[in-house]
Amino acid sequence: LPLLWALGVLSPVDALFLWGMEQVLVFGLGGSPMSTDLRLLLMFLVSVAVAVCAAFIPSALGVVLFITAAGFLLSLDLSQVPGLLRPCGTGVVGMGDGRSGP
Repeated sequence: LPLLWALGVLSPVDALFLWGMEQVLVFGLGGSPMSTDLRLLLMFLVSVAVAVCAAFIPSALGVVLFITAAGFLLSLDLSQVPGLLRPCGTGVVGMGDGRSGP
């Protein structure tokens, strides 16, 4: 195995680990390919946590409802959440204070 790495046949260990993690995420957990290593790691950990939690739910209906809700939350772009949580009316471009004239 080290000889294959030295000859360049196999990718480096870190890239091989991240590639394997992405394959498990996409094909094993039903996720999408991630653009950065940090997003890949976070999404992999959350997806594994959802799968482990679902294994301990005794009711079939509970599993279906939990997986449905978790799948919806995992399908969202969670990097946009901080922008959604700010108070309404702050930072909105093109909205005046309602007064007309100079």
